[in-house]
Amino acid sequence: MSNKEMTSPDGERHLSYNQMMAANEQLIEKYGEEYRDKIGGKYTHSDGTHCYVGALFEELGYPLPEAGKDYANGSSVGGIKSWLEKNHGVTMNRNLQAALQAAQGKNDRKETWGSAADAFMQSYRKSHAVEQLKTQGVNQISMESESGTIFNGSTNVTKEKSVGQKIWED
Repeated sequence: MSNKEMTSPDGERHLSYNQMMAANEQLIEKYGEEYRDKIGGKYTHSDGTHCYVGALFEELGYPLPEAGKDYANGSSVGGIKSWLEKNHGVTMNRNLQAALQAAQGKNDRKETWGSAADAFMQSYRKSHAVEQLKTQGVNQISMESESGTIFNGSTNVTKEKSVGQKIWED
């Protein structure tokens, strides 16, 4: 695959939140919220299947390290980020990396792909909100819901939403 083929819709070789949001929605629609990765621990498995984060990259047409042939295939999101930058010139920002790591953590614990999608979106929204507030000089914010505090900007405390309610279904 050429670098030209790996560009995002805006022509850049930079992974964006909007790309990953679309891929998250497509994966949940395709596999369902209750789907679980059967093997775990690798972006690409020897049978050609993927973990949740690997499936996100594949859904978007981005390359993945070969199963059993590249250390990055079993690494953290930082490892795959470095591999994409070095081998394909594809970058991602820190917030997106952290959100993908949150999703990978859920997948590595054999949780559902719905849970991984929720972790991705919750992590990204939280870090994006904090950055936006800092640029506006806001030092503290608290968001409340019926189930309690879901975000406190000064201490970065989060709690899960109500059981069964996914943050990406707001």
